Amino acid sequence: MDIEAFFTKIFDKRFITALLVLLMIFLISGGVYVVVEHPPAAVPISERESSFIWIGLTVQTTTEFFAAFFLISIGLVGVYILIEERKADKISSMRLIVALTFIIISFVLLEYLIKLKLGG
Repeated sequence: MDIEAFFTKIFDKRFITALLVLLMIFLISGGVYVVVEHPPAAVPISERESSFIWIGLTVQTTTEFFAAFFLISIGLVGVYILIEERKADKISSMRLIVALTFIIISFVLLEYLIKLKLGG
């Protein structure tokens, strides 16, 4: 494989788009905070117990980052499936159900994560 073909593959529209979407998810989920601050994965709440959720919106654990990253990714996969399904000639009800399920699960669990962080 020559170098020109290699760079043509790397700078493909789809690859650049996927890379930018991953960067966006990284930023939205709090990746910069995790990289800069190096927070712990769990927070001790007593002598024998620890929690993966830090109460309050000013601090985030590494586990919260991975949970938010995963849930946002699931929601975007659902949106992508919906968009691709709309372009298709034959609409599959199973794909529609899977896409809506991904979006709903992502939304509900992200709301639950926010509720836990607010102390609820």
